[in-house]
Amino acid sequence: MDEPANNEMRIQYELKFRDLLLFSVSHHFLSPIAQAFYLVLPWMAFNSARDGGRSFGFSVASAALLYLAEWAAIVAICALDYFRRNVTVLTEHTLETRHDELVETTPFTKLFVKWPGVSKVVARPGFTGVYLAHNKAHVIPNRAFTSSEKRREFVAFVREKIRATKGKAGGVGAVR
Repeated sequence: MDEPANNEMRIQYELKFRDLLLFSVSHHFLSPIAQAFYLVLPWMAFNSARDGGRSFGFSVASAALLYLAEWAAIVAICALDYFRRNVTVLTEHTLETRHDELVETTPFTKLFVKWPGVSKVVARPGFTGVYLAHNKAHVIPNRAFTSSEKRREFVAFVREKIRATKGKAGGVGAVR
């Protein structure tokens, strides 16, 4: 990550299959709505086992195994979804923060987003996400940053830009 004196930043990285898989799976795991949905079937299995006279331990083990099987299926579905290599996404990326905009460049695109168009930034295990909408984000793997401190600086910088432009024309300005 290069850092000019005016706090503008430049991050270069190659987005890989495992980065997108981690990003996608983590969204399922961190979503309260998804978690509630994924717990319905194990809860039904637990109650069914208890109603059938099974021991508490067996019922808990059955529910836990079913929950783990659901997660294995989620990971498999996400992997299959990303398996067809999309060369326009799984490529070299350069992300630059400027005074009034965020710029992403790949060999295929150049995207300019004014700060009011950035909705949030999150730091998660394995990646940082800069969201332009609830379903569109720049996924930045941790390896793109030279240190944890540089990653924290980047997240703080983007959060400050979002806060500074919150409520400006066209901006969504959510910070989490």
